[in-house]
Amino acid sequence: MNMDMVNDNDSANQEIMQAASPGDLDALKRQLPSVENLDIQWEQGFTVLMFAAQNDHHETVELLAANHASLDITDDIGRTALYLASEAGHLNCLKILHHYGASVYIANKDGISPLSIAAKKVINFCVRELVNAGSYIEKKVLRALQL
Repeated sequence: MNMDMVNDNDSANQEIMQAASPGDLDALKRQLPSVENLDIQWEQGFTVLMFAAQNDHHETVELLAANHASLDITDDIGRTALYLASEAGHLNCLKILHHYGASVYIANKDGISPLSIAAKKVINFCVRELVNAGSYIEKKVLRALQL
């Protein structure tokens, strides 16, 4: 990870990202009290929560969500942490994010929702979870995804 891309030079924020990215839960717990903002966006607009969700660090996702990390921030191309979890097939992260109130409806800048990307990648357990959470795919999107 290129820390020169960080939008905030605060060492506590850099340390929290270094702990969260590989899923170092103990280091993350030590760093949390000294971090003022869990929602700083790093490379490509990723937050600490997005890195954790994308890398299937569900305990880290739970800790960050419980400590009020913003759930629906989007990266540079419009993906949320829940979108990233859905795209990667990380069901535990998806469930945790939804439990804490993350939206299942936020689509990326191309209009592709978490459900659409999970369906396109045939990640059926994520599709089932997202549908159970109230998400849906419009017929025109299904045609565009060639499902």
